Formats: sequence, C-alpha cells, structure tokens
Amino acid sequence: MYYVISVVFYTALLFLADFNFSYVGVTFLSAITLEFFISYLLLRPILENKAAIASTEKVSFIVVFFLFLIFQTILTARLLNEKH
Repeated sequence: MYYVISVVFYTALLFLADFNFSYVGVTFLSAITLEFFISYLLLRPILENKAAIASTEKVSFIVVFFLFLIFQTILTARLLNEKH
C-alpha cells in the first residue's frame, strides 16, 4: 500500500517540479498529511483492539509508515536541491 502511494505522490511531485517548481514543498506536505490520514483510518480498528497481537501490529504499522516517510522525505529533499 505505501509503495503505491509513494510512487503516485513522487510521480506527482516530479510532474509538478517541471510545471511549477515553487509548489513542490507545499504539495509534499499536503501529500504526507493525506497519507497520514489514510494510515490512521486503516490503523483505527487496530488501535481499538486491546489484544496482545494488536500491539505487535501497531508497532509494525508505525515502523513501516516511518520508513516510507523517511524514504519520501529524502527523495523530495533531493528533488528540491536540484538546480532549476
């Protein structure tokens, strides 16, 4: 799921960088906010579950989210550091 969202967001950022470079940062922040909201909606049933297995799922979900967040941030920083 995160892979598909990351590819779509980064493709949109690349298109936007060619079209209007000044909106890349704002678009990135909006995309991350949207991704976080979607992730929360998916995680909500797990958050309400009090079982021991749910705690492992919570940690796994958060770790994967932050790994993709770091990956997206690095790619966007490289995009923003390019000379235009």
